[in-house]
Amino acid sequence: DVMSDKPLEYQDGWIPITFGEGEKMVERTELQLGHKIAARVFVETHPVLDLLKKLPRWRDGELPEWMRAAVAEIYTGKIGGVAKRSRFIVQRPSGAMPERVAVKRAMIVLPKERARQTTLAGLLGLAASLAVGLSIHGCCW
Repeated sequence: DVMSDKPLEYQDGWIPITFGEGEKMVERTELQLGHKIAARVFVETHPVLDLLKKLPRWRDGELPEWMRAAVAEIYTGKIGGVAKRSRFIVQRPSGAMPERVAVKRAMIVLPKERARQTTLAGLLGLAASLAVGLSIHGCCW
């Protein structure tokens, strides 16, 4: 009797959340199937990171994590499942490249956190452009 000859039979089941007098047996995780998230994927090479690696400070060592995170690719989607080695499957819209991404929990960015990062980056960019523009205007005037 070979198991691969039989089709898989799936069963739906429920795990009781409470035990006895309201005592919890199972805690819900922060991330559930269908939650909207963004998956951050570090790129292998990037021109800016390659230039920074040539500086004496980082020539022999690793670049700080925040520098790699600044140029990471971000893929938005929904949690579609859990894969081996505790990775989440991020399901993207049909036709998107890549359609599925498997990432660890540390590489998942929640919508609130992503909105905060985007707002901070936008405000810093606005401040930098104002400083450069005003300084050039002040010098020429």
